[in-house]
Amino acid sequence: MPVPTGAGRTAIREKFSVMFADMRGFSQLCNMVTVPAKIQGILSDYVLMLASVVVRNDGIVNKVMGDGMMAIFRGDGAADKAVHSALEAVDGFARLRDGWKGVSRFNLDFLDIGVGITTDDEMILGTIGDDRFRDFTVIGPGVNLAASLVKSARDGKRIVCDNATHQALTPRADTDAEGPIQFRVEKAGPLMGVTYDVYYLKRHEAAVAVKAEPGVEEEYDIFFSYRREGGSDAARGLQQALKDDYRIFLDVDRMPSGHF
Repeated sequence: MPVPTGAGRTAIREKFSVMFADMRGFSQLCNMVTVPAKIQGILSDYVLMLASVVVRNDGIVNKVMGDGMMAIFRGDGAADKAVHSALEAVDGFARLRDGWKGVSRFNLDFLDIGVGITTDDEMILGTIGDDRFRDFTVIGPGVNLAASLVKSARDGKRIVCDNATHQALTPRADTDAEGPIQFRVEKAGPLMGVTYDVYYLKRHEAAVAVKAEPGVEEEYDIFFSYRREGGSDAARGLQQALKDDYRIFLDVDRMPSGHF
């Protein structure tokens, strides 16, 4: 259903799955590692890994906020795609941490990843702002809940989802679920005090884990994610100018006109 927005554009209301991911221990790492280039390298590895698994599962990287990322998944199988991304992100983070250990004098076992996922048919997708500043975003209770859930994904329970996501999963998700567990939103805001049934997810023990061989997993130096009808001439121009010196991932989602 169309929803009026600023500057004459129309947002849409539809069913989405939203995924938030955060790195656990990043603030502690910043206090331990005082060389900015090393922190920058670790954060770049992490963000590119997350972006790669999201795009590989037909998701949209919506925002990167320090050591956190918000991604959305649309259409049929959105919940499966979000959970597959979360499972791959957990595996990818473990590989990254092992690699960082090889170049660090610190024990990095305190670093981990947490993922929160929700599915809601009352989310609103669109742009805000005007030609001076424009942001592509998703709003709604499901987004607020996912942002709260990611905070509880810790202590070895790395993926947490709401009941709607759990109910939407198909056997292809290859997950084991612990729950339902009651989760009460404590953070101040419109959901404060509301209790939800949530589930902690992990890869199904009987599933065959496909381990990437060293050097097989794709790596990139630059990641472009752009949303507009027909893609972006500017992003493609940058790709052409830099392609001889850098490995570039260009993710363009062609939205229909009239929405964004």
